[in-house]
Amino acid sequence: MRARHNLTPWGCPSDRDPPPAPELEQPLVAQDAKSTKHSVCVDAENRGEVARRRQSFSWPRLTVGDCAPNLSRNLNMQLCRLPAIDLDTEHDAIHSSFIGGSFVDATARRQPEIVSGQPPRQLRERLSALIKEARERARRRRRRIAAAVIVLSAAAAILVFGGFFNSGGGGGGTNGATPPSRPFLTPRATAASRPVANGPLTLIANHHVPQDNEQIAAVGVFGATGPVFDCPAAKGCYELTTFAWSPNGRWLAFGATSISHASDYNGLRLYNLATGRDVRLSRGDVLQLSWSHGGSKLAYLVSLPFPSSSGLVYIRDLTSSAPAELLDTGTAGRDAAPTWSPDDRRIALATRTVESGAGRHWFISTIALDGTHRRFLARGSSPAWSPGGRLIAYRGACGRIRLMRPTGKRIVPAAAGPGACAEIGVAGPPVWSPDGTHIAMPTRSGTYVMDADGRHLRLVTTESGLGTLLHALPAWQPLPKR
Repeated sequence: MRARHNLTPWGCPSDRDPPPAPELEQPLVAQDAKSTKHSVCVDAENRGEVARRRQSFSWPRLTVGDCAPNLSRNLNMQLCRLPAIDLDTEHDAIHSSFIGGSFVDATARRQPEIVSGQPPRQLRERLSALIKEARERARRRRRRIAAAVIVLSAAAAILVFGGFFNSGGGGGGTNGATPPSRPFLTPRATAASRPVANGPLTLIANHHVPQDNEQIAAVGVFGATGPVFDCPAAKGCYELTTFAWSPNGRWLAFGATSISHASDYNGLRLYNLATGRDVRLSRGDVLQLSWSHGGSKLAYLVSLPFPSSSGLVYIRDLTSSAPAELLDTGTAGRDAAPTWSPDDRRIALATRTVESGAGRHWFISTIALDGTHRRFLARGSSPAWSPGGRLIAYRGACGRIRLMRPTGKRIVPAAAGPGACAEIGVAGPPVWSPDGTHIAMPTRSGTYVMDADGRHLRLVTTESGLGTLLHALPAWQPLPKR
């Protein structure tokens, strides 16, 4: 007699000696056991299979052998069975994890391990190796996650601080935006093709309808204002910080911000009055915009935290997809009020000294666009280069307006009068008209205009035009001469 399916054969010492009993050569018919001498029961419900503890075997079957059977002996079988294993799911073990299977040696000396429910030594070693490998894999995964978090945090910090110090540049930082893939404007789109005349004097209006909208308004007769550009709160425009006209008067550059609302509209923007095209050049707060005379560049200030009146000066080339460049003045963080020379090769700006308290003061200098050839001109603030290039107007030591040559030589008009405070106009930053014949000065009590030599000073509107952050300036819209 032997078991099928590659089980170990069971034989007897007298193989092939006596012939088999005649009754065993008959078909095996299921019947109930008649006495205790039948050690093996045959159950009709199990299709003639050997029943063990009333559970049928799926494949061990009895076959007729070539030896005389001894039915008085018990049929002893030991089947391999694996104990229950708790998966170490904390260290990457899953329901499909595999342990190579093998039959357990059903010998007498190893029977206690099977009976006690403990896995054999070889199996325990394999389980220990699997758990050790899973734990090592989990440690590697945690190290990779920690490294990724560090890299992402560093990248976010670079974007945030890089964007803050480059408000016109690329990157998704606070003051950065991804530059366009191609040049945004051509020089012809913004440059003046012929001499220009003074259009209406415009400013950021505080009193307008509806109140929720921001407006750049034109000053009309008797100080009344009418909207030139309406910036509705419905599209996220809450506060205007500064603006400047292109040399041909067709484009408007302005800064938008929000104090009590989060808005995706904030940043440096360009608006075409004819087509209504509204494009954001960069994110973040910009102040004191100045458009170059050739129309291809913008200079502006990125202010340090409020209420500082100084910051970083950037130059943005509108004909290039490159980000804005920081003007290397050597005094970054203490500069303000950039203004272009007529040939667009130099910039005049004011710089605050490092002293504090009463010892702090401002001085004016000019510098090339590459940061070289810086020249000190005078003590004062808020410079404005005249359109013809012959004069620079600025606020003097007494707070009103002074005039000087680009070389630093002071010019005293007759309207200035005698004395140490020989100044003209009122205490406000100067703004030249496009034809160079007038100067405007915003104050908190209103906006004033005078002739370039200081005569005919007059209040044109009670609107200050300073904007929410008190850095905005009025500006005449250039119009082509007829």
